[in-house]
Amino acid sequence: MSIIGAVGASIASLPQIIRSFERDSTGDLHLGTITVRLLSCSAWSLYGYNTSQNTLFLSGLISSVGEIILIVAKCRDIVYYITTVD
Repeated sequence: MSIIGAVGASIASLPQIIRSFERDSTGDLHLGTITVRLLSCSAWSLYGYNTSQNTLFLSGLISSVGEIILIVAKCRDIVYYITTVD
């Protein structure tokens, strides 16, 4: 059962990640929300590592990587917007 939950949590952001590869596609994503999700995933990953719960550790790690991708895409779009407005 934990594996099913871990897979679900790990791929929850996959549609947003795929969509974020296009420039100017993250306007509806809030940077604060992504940051909070990253902190949460990282905390769960550290907890899983400290308690030797490999499924929880990997799930948190994979989710953290996904959130980092979204943060990079969001920052790319912010910089792109700032440089194209002027």
